[in-house]
Amino acid sequence: MRRCWSGAEGQPRLILFPDAADNQQVPTGTWRACITLFTWNDSYSVQVQLCDAQHKKLFEIINQLADAMRTGKGDEVVSGTIGELLLYTGTHFQQEEALLRKTNYPRLAGHEEMHRRFVAEVAALDRQARAGRTANSVQVLGLLRDWLLNHIQKVDRQYSAHLNAAGIH
Repeated sequence: MRRCWSGAEGQPRLILFPDAADNQQVPTGTWRACITLFTWNDSYSVQVQLCDAQHKKLFEIINQLADAMRTGKGDEVVSGTIGELLLYTGTHFQQEEALLRKTNYPRLAGHEEMHRRFVAEVAALDRQARAGRTANSVQVLGLLRDWLLNHIQKVDRQYSAHLNAAGIH
């Protein structure tokens, strides 16, 4: 995990992406140097072509926001990112849950609940943005990063063998 900080006495201000096995301290005010792009690799694959393609779309959304943040424009694009994320999750979750339902996935109810909670978080950010309280790009990027690491890489991978055994690849 790469941890970048610029706070007093090494107090972490921003933990970003798992792209390195080291810690990097940067001078105060230069945290943007720590923002790295997510690169798709096999550790994210759920061995289901449709789901992998849709997960790659989430990588694109995250990387667009990270790229804007690197150039100091993250807060300008964050509302669009939130809107795109709502559309993406609506389609992706519906299709993923349909596959799991079709194959009687035993953990479906819990999986659906995780999806609902994520959508609720993103919807709350969208409401804030529509009310004129723009969401912080660092907050949104953190939410997306956590989703990749904790949901796709851990939870979604649990259904791989189940769907593959049902002939879904």
